Amino acid sequence: MSSPAPQIVLDTERGLTEADIHALAEHGPVVRLSVMGLDVWAVTGYEELRTLMADPEVKRGVEHWTAVAQGKVPAEHPLVKLVSMGSMLSKNPPEHTRLRRLVQHAFTTRRVEGLRPVVQELTRACLDRIDASQPFDINAALSHPVPVGVIGRLLGIPETDQPALDSLVTRLLSGTDATVHEELYAYVAAMVAARREQPDDGLISALLHVHDDDGSTLSEEDLMWTVVLLVDAGFETTVGQISNSVRLLLEHPDQLALVTSGEVPWERAVEECLRHTASVVMLPFCFPTREKELGGYTIGAGEPVMMVYGAANRDSRVHAAPKVFDVTRSDSRHITFGHGPHHCLGAPLARLELNVVLPELFARFPKLALAERDIPRVKSLFVNRPSELWVTAGMG
Repeated sequence: MSSPAPQIVLDTERGLTEADIHALAEHGPVVRLSVMGLDVWAVTGYEELRTLMADPEVKRGVEHWTAVAQGKVPAEHPLVKLVSMGSMLSKNPPEHTRLRRLVQHAFTTRRVEGLRPVVQELTRACLDRIDASQPFDINAALSHPVPVGVIGRLLGIPETDQPALDSLVTRLLSGTDATVHEELYAYVAAMVAARREQPDDGLISALLHVHDDDGSTLSEEDLMWTVVLLVDAGFETTVGQISNSVRLLLEHPDQLALVTSGEVPWERAVEECLRHTASVVMLPFCFPTREKELGGYTIGAGEPVMMVYGAANRDSRVHAAPKVFDVTRSDSRHITFGHGPHHCLGAPLARLELNVVLPELFARFPKLALAERDIPRVKSLFVNRPSELWVTAGMG
């Protein structure tokens, strides 16, 4: 029988740290993890995580969690609540396949690419509002308003509602708030009801009317959770990735110079940012339906497995010097957007936003620099991003 995996304890009060991400990567590819009073598995190796996520015998959804079914983990535990959300993230084929296909009918490549001028407009408007003579917070000035504005346009969310909705998503991804799910669901239910009464050309109206080749449509519950998922992914994850990317480039001026000079294309730099510092480091949980041998350990049926994307992206068996930020890498492959059936539907939109926002920012402020070296982080078990990112434009 395999010996116990190394034990790493995540501090809920402190939240996830850079040291935790390094430890998870170095102890991998499979780690025994203690989080919020639960002992779980964590898969941190690149190939192991890809294998896990593509395995049809590994399922999503709380109904596959043996300890919950046996009453050993309470249904009100925040992590149980998180994996009980009814979005596509907790569904399995064939239901997941049906839902994903329906959403893809509405969330088309054409619709995403049609948002490019919206992203450009929002980005330039944000940059125009910046007082370049004073230090400013990238989060408040750019990283928040652009993705929030984009998803707001996409879904038809009024501008007055966007800050409150952003706050709800931030609370959701803290991983410790057991009440936020009902609040977010209630807001989305009201938004869907409004679009049912007054359809527009936005994505919610498209989802209300989408149907598969066999005539099937999204149920009311599926529609609600799909919109919740789109809000979640569209707000918090892209907000964090913009801030992380700006920070990385400012902390590595030699790498930034390679990109702004045109020697390295922005597309390659964006992929290295996504690999090196993903905004979503890990997500709970998936569950084998029978014993699995992975990374030298035996994972039992129904045992929870944390998927640690941020550590897998720094697997030294895949990338030489994985901690080094290097925009010239010939291979910056990563698993930031997942793999297999649950590969992120919003990946093209996230890439579009990054490839518009970053060039616009550094073209407008070529002397941009960090104002502080001690950068505070959002307290979260799953999200890795600065809570503030103060910079100077070098124009004061």
